[in-house]
Amino acid sequence: MSLNRLFSIPIDSFILSGEDVQRWCNGMFTNNIRSMKPLEVKRTAYCNDRGHVQGIAMIQCIDREHFQVICDGTSYEQFNERFKMFMMLDDIEISASNTQILTIQGSSSTQILENANFPIPEDGFFSNWEGVSIYKRDRSGLGGWDIVGKDLDQAKLLLLQSGAQTGEETELEQLRILAGFPKWPQDATEKTFLHELGLNTACCAFDKGCYVGQEIINRMDIKQIFNRKLLRVKMSAPVPVNSRFFVAEARKKPDGLLTSSTTKEDVHYGLALIRKKNWEPGTVLNVYPPEGTEGAVIAKATVLEH
Repeated sequence: MSLNRLFSIPIDSFILSGEDVQRWCNGMFTNNIRSMKPLEVKRTAYCNDRGHVQGIAMIQCIDREHFQVICDGTSYEQFNERFKMFMMLDDIEISASNTQILTIQGSSSTQILENANFPIPEDGFFSNWEGVSIYKRDRSGLGGWDIVGKDLDQAKLLLLQSGAQTGEETELEQLRILAGFPKWPQDATEKTFLHELGLNTACCAFDKGCYVGQEIINRMDIKQIFNRKLLRVKMSAPVPVNSRFFVAEARKKPDGLLTSSTTKEDVHYGLALIRKKNWEPGTVLNVYPPEGTEGAVIAKATVLEH
């Protein structure tokens, strides 16, 4: 599929700073922050002491005393409220970045960046151009890049002149769902683990020191004991988010929960947290309306390849 779309994404970002900020971040985030060098970027998460995901982010090492956190679905205010006591105890400062974020997605996205004379960074790093940072980020299953900065008007103009086309948020959301990429907090519950979202490899370092939730997350990785997984499904009819999946007529305990849905060419797709016994591709489940509403079966859902 050929697609080279430029999307604007409403995401918060902020700067964490202090003499000991690298050690502090290493103890709060799931990835290895202690080893990061200037211009390095990683995807990471922060969890509670039970290993449940509380937020997902990209983190950039500006220098060893300044790290920029680019949130996925959480906000500067939420992070500050959660960690303000810990930051105060370790003399860590937090300040809003007031950045904007563009993402270019598609098979020719790298070529378009090169045509616009943007510096292409190595994998795992970001480059700087006129106060703008650029790093690889696939949000569509087609490959892509994020562009982050306080003023992106010039960057946007150059990308459009170099072959990108403006895309709509609904288009990016459809691509995300079809690719099976989780979105926080939409595709999770208050007790979701990174392994269930398929983000353990991208967000975790299993060879680092202690961080909040590490014991549970490491044990889960070693024993592979998680019981739910976010999977793609195809449905026989359009289905509202939070619909429940059950095996046949058994309705004692839901076997799945629909978290995202989209329709493409009259075919209905979704992402759902599915219990382990139903992970086999081709498994068919009955779909019932969201909890609290009345109704019989509203569709059939088939688990897709994963």
